[in-house]
Amino acid sequence: MTLSFLIFSCLVVVNSFIPNSNFDKIMKHALCVQDSDLKIEVVIMDINKSPKITESGFNMSAFVLQTPITTLFYVYVDPTLSLNRSIKILSHESVHIIQYVEGRLVTDTIHEIIFEKRKYRTYEIDYYDRPWEREAYGNQNRVAREVKKLLK
Repeated sequence: MTLSFLIFSCLVVVNSFIPNSNFDKIMKHALCVQDSDLKIEVVIMDINKSPKITESGFNMSAFVLQTPITTLFYVYVDPTLSLNRSIKILSHESVHIIQYVEGRLVTDTIHEIIFEKRKYRTYEIDYYDRPWEREAYGNQNRVAREVKKLLK
């Protein structure tokens, strides 16, 4: 399903390949409440069909991949998430998309990330200590509250 969503000048096109989910609406709302001038495309895919990206001892419910086309993002998500959990998870991932769009988050290699012009090796820093993750966790609840208001 492909839907376009317009708030002010925010144009986010979401293609969801997970049937019978609200993931497309949730992601559009989560992105547009953060950036009213955003113009990107997001493809939502089943995490079970994703490239195998692992974090040692960590069970991921979702992750974002930026493509070489800098306005196209793939979000892989667990299709079994409840509505409340999916709002929280996709709000978190939307913060990462904004970080990418703003050029503050750059995937250099599979285990090297550049955040705010500083290079990090992901295997050298605990997941919850990564500054881009701290920022996403710090903003996900605010974004999720706004998404819940828009979904009513």
